[in-house]
Amino acid sequence: MFYIIASSLLAIVFLFYLWLKLINHNISPIVTYANTILIAVFCVVNVVTHLRNKATRLLKVFTTIEIGIEYLLVGLQTDASFIHYALIAIFILQIPYYEKKSLKKTALGLFVLYLIVMIVQAAKGIYGQDVNAVCSTLLVFLIGIIILETGKITILFNNDAIGSSREEHNHVKEVLDNILDVSQTVHQETTKTTDLMNQLVQTTESVANSMQEISDATNMTATSIEEQSQMTGTIQNAIEQTSHISEQMVQIAEDSNESIRKNMAAMESLKQQSAMIKDTNHSVTDAMAKLQEKTKEVETIAGSIMAISGQT
Repeated sequence: MFYIIASSLLAIVFLFYLWLKLINHNISPIVTYANTILIAVFCVVNVVTHLRNKATRLLKVFTTIEIGIEYLLVGLQTDASFIHYALIAIFILQIPYYEKKSLKKTALGLFVLYLIVMIVQAAKGIYGQDVNAVCSTLLVFLIGIIILETGKITILFNNDAIGSSREEHNHVKEVLDNILDVSQTVHQETTKTTDLMNQLVQTTESVANSMQEISDATNMTATSIEEQSQMTGTIQNAIEQTSHISEQMVQIAEDSNESIRKNMAAMESLKQQSAMIKDTNHSVTDAMAKLQEKTKEVETIAGSIMAISGQT
């Protein structure tokens, strides 16, 4: 947009000069009309170029060429000296693009145009013995050189600034990359921490359940201990009773042992008596056998007696 405004202002100045010359009848109408149409075409081209692509560098190229053409036409067709300032203005407008090679080419091209115009105007006798015009020419050369060197320095500073900016950008990018890496690491560690927390929660729940079970088991254990204590008391009583009974059984066993010894002695006596009875029984048996024999003998005798009695 700045180039559009600057080139438009230069075009207005050229038109203002041409039409004033025409009004004063110091220039041919054809020259004024032709330059007016050409300037209008240039303005349209500039506007269309800018609207199609606002970031394009073609606008700078077109504007420089257009101003150079108009400078050459007006310089060759008139005795205008102000147009040198238009040349300086368009040269200054090259600096903001920070293109060293383009700046040198533009300086060379404008210098050639300036020489052509100066030679033609000098050939027409416009300068003659005019010392002021000669000094103005030298001053234009000096200003052109100053603009060129200023442009170079500006471009150098711009390159340094761009380099510093690029380094800063790379540094910032590196920092951002590091931050991104740290963020990713933090995210991963946070995920791990979340997993660990979930595991911890599950473990805590398991511990809580285990503690509840232990508590329940403790209560049951307390009850069991109480029951066991009661059972232990019962067992103790049973043991005491068993001990008492054992003592009684020992006493009874001792008494039984004594009785057994007595019974053994009695049995031994009975054995001896049985042997004696056996012997006696043998004697009795023998006696009974003898008695039976004697009885039979008596029976025989009695029979004999009875027989004898019967016979009597």
